[in-house]
Amino acid sequence: MTDVHSPPPPRKRAAWPPWAPRATLEAGLIVFSVILALAATNWVEERRTADRVHDMRGFLAAEMRQNRATLSEPTYLPHHTDLKQKFFLASGRQADAVDPEATRVAMQTLFASGLHPPQLKDAVWTSVSQGDLIEHMKPEDVFALAEVYKAQSALEDWSVNGATAAVDLLDMLDNPATAKLRLVRMTMFLEDMTSQERRLIDLYDQALARLDPDGRSATPAKGDAAPPKG
Repeated sequence: MTDVHSPPPPRKRAAWPPWAPRATLEAGLIVFSVILALAATNWVEERRTADRVHDMRGFLAAEMRQNRATLSEPTYLPHHTDLKQKFFLASGRQADAVDPEATRVAMQTLFASGLHPPQLKDAVWTSVSQGDLIEHMKPEDVFALAEVYKAQSALEDWSVNGATAAVDLLDMLDNPATAKLRLVRMTMFLEDMTSQERRLIDLYDQALARLDPDGRSATPAKGDAAPPKG
C-alpha cells in the first residue's frame, strides 16, 4: 500500500552546458570594457575641453594685458590727461575769462599731436563670446569679461565724439564769443575720456586677477607684459 503522504521525488536540475560559464564571463568582460571605454572617452573629452578653456583664458588675459599697456602708453591716457589740464587752464573757472596764452598752448598741443583715440583689441573676446567654450567658464569670470569689453566698447564710441569736439574748436576763429563754451566743452570731454580710461584700467586689473592671477599668460613681447598694477 502506497503512502499518500510521502514527498514527491526530487526534480532533476538542468545542468549548465560546459560553455556557459565562459560565455557569461566573456559577456561581463564585454560590458565592462564598453563602460570603461565610455568613461575613458568622456575623461579625454573633458580633459580636452579643460585644456582649451585654459588656453582661451590665457589668450583673453594676454589681450587685456596688451590693451592695458596700450592705454598706459604716453600717447593715450597720459596725453589725454595733459590735454585736459591744458584746456582747463585755458577755459578757467566759470567766472573767469578765457586765458589767451593758455588757449594758444592747448590748441597748439591738440592740433600738433592729435587726440589719439585708443585702438584697443577685442578679436579674442569676439571669437570666444560667440563660441561654446565660454559655457565652461565660471559665471563670475564671464561677467567680469563682459564688463571689461562693454567699457572698452563704450570708450571707443566716446572717443569718436572727440573729433567733433576738436573741430568745433575752430569755430572760435570766426566767433571768439564762443571760445569759453568751446573750451569748457573740450575740457569736459577730456575729463570724461580720462575717467573712462582709468576705470577701464581698473577693470582690466580686476579681470586679470581672476583669469591670470600669477601672470602666466604674459609674454615677453613689447607691450604684452605690463604689470597689472602701478
